[in-house]
Amino acid sequence: MGTVGEKEGTKTTQTDLHLKIVTEMFPTGVVVDINRAQRCIIGGQVAQAIPHMHTKMAGWKNFEHFLFWQLYWCHGMLGDFTAASEYSKRLMAESKWSPAVYTFMHALALVRTCPKNAK
Repeated sequence: MGTVGEKEGTKTTQTDLHLKIVTEMFPTGVVVDINRAQRCIIGGQVAQAIPHMHTKMAGWKNFEHFLFWQLYWCHGMLGDFTAASEYSKRLMAESKWSPAVYTFMHALALVRTCPKNAK
């Protein structure tokens, strides 16, 4: 299995070694936490990824929006559409990147939270 974002892919054992080295250098680093989260997602451990995606970087909106995007999809994969809708709502309110995409994501989450007879 290879990592995401590389043309040929890198074996996850190699990225795990890199993550271990970087973690020793910056044990509480935000980038380390994000890499831990991504490794969990790649390994199919979506629920374990969520605690690593916290917004320590208050005030750095682009970074927070990246985390909200990731958290939306993690909660969606777990079937927790109420939590997913909270992140899409924040993206709609705070980000100007793509209002149409965020509105669509939010609508999808809301549809999944409605009782079946309300649809």
